[in-house]
Amino acid sequence: MCTVTYLPKGPHHDWLLTSNRDEAPHRAAHGIQRRPGLLFPQDVGAGGTWIAAHEQGRAAVLLNGAFELHQRQPPYRLSRGLMVLQYFEFADAAMFVQKFDFHDLEPFTFIIREQAGLHEIRWDAVQLHHKVLSADTPHIWASATLYGPEPQQKRRQWFAEWLQNDVPKDQEAALLWHRHTGDGDAWNDLVMNRNGMVQTVSITSIAQRGNEVSMIFQDLLSGTEQWESMEM
Repeated sequence: MCTVTYLPKGPHHDWLLTSNRDEAPHRAAHGIQRRPGLLFPQDVGAGGTWIAAHEQGRAAVLLNGAFELHQRQPPYRLSRGLMVLQYFEFADAAMFVQKFDFHDLEPFTFIIREQAGLHEIRWDAVQLHHKVLSADTPHIWASATLYGPEPQQKRRQWFAEWLQNDVPKDQEAALLWHRHTGDGDAWNDLVMNRNGMVQTVSITSIAQRGNEVSMIFQDLLSGTEQWESMEM
């Protein structure tokens, strides 16, 4: 749940949302699940997810931590992964922010793409911080629990350099960037590995193209890839 990029695509408000999941290997998901109107890889722990797509052209992705590394204080009222799925029970991000009970949840960063715009929601265990971002501009985020200021700045730099490269910024290119970008530092490259305790276990990408929403799930542990789509 740890490095996320957003790319607007073309004049028809298409977009890409791609996430590297850095997690303990025993919590790796095993493919895309379908529920009515939803696609998501399911966390094997609490049964939630860190990224999901909806047939209405909505998508959401979760990162651990808000602004900085926090001290965990369990037990928490609800798994953040279950919160991701519960977001889709609300009409939109504005209603979710207004009505959802965030108290006693572990800090997080939550990115939401809707037809009406792009939202960044951060919960620091005390206060909710909600920003509406430009949906016409690329963005990158990284987990505050795993990456301090220097690794986060490196990610922004790598992303900016890639955006300036004269190569198509399609879903295949985004997946390759998420798979291979870094400077040889196994602890902090986009595909990271910290002695097998925490590592990048998968890469998931959501694309909206016209009236279709699709998801690609790359399982880095098994070397397999799955693709699913929905009509809007």
